[in-house]
Amino acid sequence: GVGLGSAGKVAVWTFASLVLDQIGVLLVTRIASGAARASGYAIDVAGNAAYTNALMIYLLPHSLVTVSIATALFTRISAAAADGDVPAVRGHLSLGIRMIGLFTVFATLALAVLALPLTRVVLLTSSFVESVSVARILVAMLIGLVPLGTMVMMKWVYFAFEDGRTIFWIQVPMTLILAGGAWLGSLVLRPAWWVVGIGASMALSNLVAVLLRLAGLRRRLQGLDGTRILNTHVRAGLAALVAAAIGWGALHALGNIEALGRLGAFVACLGIGALMLGVYVALLRALRVRELQDLLDPVMARIRRR
Repeated sequence: GVGLGSAGKVAVWTFASLVLDQIGVLLVTRIASGAARASGYAIDVAGNAAYTNALMIYLLPHSLVTVSIATALFTRISAAAADGDVPAVRGHLSLGIRMIGLFTVFATLALAVLALPLTRVVLLTSSFVESVSVARILVAMLIGLVPLGTMVMMKWVYFAFEDGRTIFWIQVPMTLILAGGAWLGSLVLRPAWWVVGIGASMALSNLVAVLLRLAGLRRRLQGLDGTRILNTHVRAGLAALVAAAIGWGALHALGNIEALGRLGAFVACLGIGALMLGVYVALLRALRVRELQDLLDPVMARIRRR
């Protein structure tokens, strides 16, 4: 009578989803390793190590910001779900998707612009050719960064309603798309692009997961505040595109990235990253994106306390 029965069911379905996800990871890892073997371990062909490094960079902004916002809002969502307050759940979910979207939309384009100098900075022992391979994979993965943030926020809502079964069944097509796309890429692409195909397959699987979870939550929550969510993402996208275009121009004005060296790449990441962020925030304010203040308030409050 303390709720362990329902918690146990959720845990079982969640564990099953994890196992299914790891099966997909295993298949992808074998294909990534096969790319290196198929090319005779050529230095310019990405293998499993390049895949792992790109994934690490890809998940860094997600781990630092997206998970923090989703975790902070989960307590409100779970309390509202326990009270049967569907409009409150819908409101908290909408706020979370919009706040996460402001960050992930910018992070997608900013990281795409700085993919090569960033890999030069993060992967200190890699050669320039190896950094290029990782940067290609990273850019492919970044297509799925916005869906990843939305997908995680939606997953918390399913958990708040103690529904692990739906999460599992949505994981099935995700795994099939990831593994199937990676396998198809190994058939039609040159080995140098196999792992890039894996990154693109991962992005597609994230998008499919969002669409499936969207359909389920729309029925459960009697709508999803879609107009406001879309409006915020469109305005954020416009601001991020302008910021990324300016950053791209500034990066190419510096000349050959290889000639800059690691120190030059580090300075480029800091300077151009700050430039793009400044332009992005200024444009969000000009476009009157209210969620920007919701995102900045906790940060400013922590700074003032220090």
